Amino acid sequence: LYVELRALDLVESVFVDLDRDLVLTPAEARQGQGRIAGLLDGSASVANEGVACEPTGTAEVEVPGADAAGGVSQVNLRMTVQCNAAVTELRAELRLHEVVRQSRHRNLANCPLPGDRTDQHVFAGSAPTFETDVHQPPEQLSVWGAVRVYVALGVEHIVTGYDHLLF
Repeated sequence: LYVELRALDLVESVFVDLDRDLVLTPAEARQGQGRIAGLLDGSASVANEGVACEPTGTAEVEVPGADAAGGVSQVNLRMTVQCNAAVTELRAELRLHEVVRQSRHRNLANCPLPGDRTDQHVFAGSAPTFETDVHQPPEQLSVWGAVRVYVALGVEHIVTGYDHLLF
């Protein structure tokens, strides 16, 4: 399970912005890796055919390079799990919106599956679970279906983002 976290969520929820300037630098993110990885403890779970898959260790934190302002806009978490049997019916649950205390919080997750297939899901308070059957072909959206989904997400992002409303 590969999850992208916005830097602002990290600043607000795990206090890794050491100089409190609301800009998360790569150095601050690297120094706070343990707290960032801890976000997945208790808020993420994966099961195969209803049987829990066990994490193989702590989550890995990937910190990208700095942007033009010297900060990072997102930090990536990778959680690796071991399932008892071959993966057939996978269910992932991510409740980070409870940890970061934002009801509108969203995370994009990439889930690599057998057969060089990767499924994606947007986790949110209203959609904290993702289920897939690896034997079924992935749901294919038409071009207009994908446009409709992205336009709706974009409008919601602009309207509900307090930073957008300030300007």
